[in-house]
Amino acid sequence: MRKLIGVLVVATLFAAGWAGSGYSGQDEQPRVRPNSSHQFRKFMQRKLLHTQGVLEGLVNEDYDAIVKNAQAVNLLTMEESWNVLQTEAYQQQSDEFRRIADDLTKAGRNHDLEDATLEYLSLTMKCIKCHKMMRGIRLAQKTTF
Repeated sequence: MRKLIGVLVVATLFAAGWAGSGYSGQDEQPRVRPNSSHQFRKFMQRKLLHTQGVLEGLVNEDYDAIVKNAQAVNLLTMEESWNVLQTEAYQQQSDEFRRIADDLTKAGRNHDLEDATLEYLSLTMKCIKCHKMMRGIRLAQKTTF
């Protein structure tokens, strides 16, 4: 019985060491890059501020505000704080978000309120979809370890 317990302890320690060693198997769950919670919250608040600026521009038909805030949102995607996950799915989400922000900027420059509104809605939906994905990943990480 002691020998069995000893084997189980060694096997458990080995498995724990292996799991924490950074092994990168194909089935591994994506890892959210650690970020200061305060820093990340401030970053997301900046994104929210600029998307609200786009909405205000749409409501007031202020095309300069639409362009300025859409460009600011797009610039945020180039910052290090944006890249919290290194997966193909996240990269696709980011690329699509940037494309929509570019299209929103173009619609603002063209004074096309209808297209700008549709691009704003697409941008908002992309935000919601990505945040949902990230919550799922964080939840999986909490329950895994």
